[in-house]
Amino acid sequence: MRDHWPDSLPLLDLNRRDRLRLRHLLENSMALGLTGSGKTSGPSQHELRALLALGAGVLILCVKRDAAKMYREWIRAAGRIAD
Repeated sequence: MRDHWPDSLPLLDLNRRDRLRLRHLLENSMALGLTGSGKTSGPSQHELRALLALGAGVLILCVKRDAAKMYREWIRAAGRIAD
């Protein structure tokens, strides 16, 4: 049986040479930094938007109350709010 998406599928160009591939998110993904340093609005946002564009399912757990609203806006912008 063939996988729906190959793990080498490029999701995001990081620079002219490096790409974030599906396998990178399937193996591990971690954003570290101080409170307010932009972990959610930076790398996490780009990863989420790439997965939503792919049509992948995503489970989001929110600690901050205002984060849920932000995630819904990103999901709506991707046309996935009805999922």
